[in-house]
Amino acid sequence: MRVLPEATFQQLLTLARQHGASDAEVYATGSRSQLVTFEGNRLKQLETISAEGVGLRLWRNGRCGLAVAYGAFDPKTLVDKAIALSQLGEAAPVLLAETSPETWKLPVLQPSVESMVEQGEATIASLRDRYPDTICSGEWSLDFDTTRLLNTRGVDCHFSDSSLSASVGVEWVRGDDFLEVGIDETVSPRPSVLNVSLHPDRWTEAIALRLDWATRTLTPPSGTYPVIFTPNAATVLLETAISASNGRHVLQKTSPWTDKLGQQVVSPLLTAIQKPPFGPFGTPFDDEGIPCQEAIAIDRGHLKSISCDLRTARALDMPATGNGYRSGLGSYPHPGLINLVLPEATTRFEELLRTCDRGLVVDQILGSGGGLAGDFSFNVDLGYWFEAGEIVGRVKDTLVAGNAYAALNDIAGFGCAPLALPETGGREWAGSIFTPAIAISSLSITGQ
Repeated sequence: MRVLPEATFQQLLTLARQHGASDAEVYATGSRSQLVTFEGNRLKQLETISAEGVGLRLWRNGRCGLAVAYGAFDPKTLVDKAIALSQLGEAAPVLLAETSPETWKLPVLQPSVESMVEQGEATIASLRDRYPDTICSGEWSLDFDTTRLLNTRGVDCHFSDSSLSASVGVEWVRGDDFLEVGIDETVSPRPSVLNVSLHPDRWTEAIALRLDWATRTLTPPSGTYPVIFTPNAATVLLETAISASNGRHVLQKTSPWTDKLGQQVVSPLLTAIQKPPFGPFGTPFDDEGIPCQEAIAIDRGHLKSISCDLRTARALDMPATGNGYRSGLGSYPHPGLINLVLPEATTRFEELLRTCDRGLVVDQILGSGGGLAGDFSFNVDLGYWFEAGEIVGRVKDTLVAGNAYAALNDIAGFGCAPLALPETGGREWAGSIFTPAIAISSLSITGQ
């Protein structure tokens, strides 16, 4: 998929220079999605959504300006806008890549819309056969994305990607009790795995297992107990660690891990590595044109690296490792981590339950985590109480509170995610984090 004509890229850089810019960068993206949506147990709609846009960032008189256009646009108008915005900006150093990174050449996923419809109908039918009182919904999405980056320092890089994702949700109403269970999966060809496919049979089994566990509902006792976070819920802890290792926060000295590089910050059981070519969310270079590199974020509990974009890398006197990302065309790059991979599970999920003996399994939460401060207090959207190493029922009206940093220093072990695929080492993707289930020795639980 072509984002802009080649002549438009060059015209933008030329016009920027002609209007007094010392340096400039053109960052363009394009996307096309084929969506198949199910609602109320049946096919709802088919649609195709496309979008494309371009961001022009330039430096003039030592000040930076960023202007954005979507769809058709006039290059001179975009340059004039960026020049005008630069006059309002603060003085900023020129931060541009100077060497074009290598890209990946990947096969393009080409499932037909008909096959996506068939897979959705078969998945819903399978769930309804086992639980006829449920209401099922879902969405299948085939996405094509492309990125192009050029600048006046000679960088020219391009990456095209395709991915297939699906999400399935089940609503189960029993009297005044409402239960909603969902599961999703995304696959995309990567250098290490070119042939990929979805696993709808696993979704059916994973949802059915959770519905079986929820047959009985109960209120857990209040107190401090072991808590096991499935991959979907473990992000409430791990995203705090990612935020703490963000170079922008370290630079601003708002991170509790400022000046902790090389020191132990979490349990020695935890190792976390950024692996760009691994999994569906990796990319060969970041949004600044810097090659994404494998980086050990945490090694056996010790903080080993800080995620930096070009700005924070310069300020902290650290090498740029390809961790500069934009939240949108209108935003400047900021530090971020992708494809964060945790260790393989050391035990089966059932054995993890027996090891902890009595406590709570958290599968879905309401609200968010503790952010950079680490303190959290969330309601359990979907969770299960276990006694003597066995799930005994679904909990309702339950609150879990604690501190993410303290919890990550109190890891009791890693277990396989329920019904994880054998080749994953017991791990599942939760966003761009590949993690097993994580058991925390003790957290505060309040049953209301």
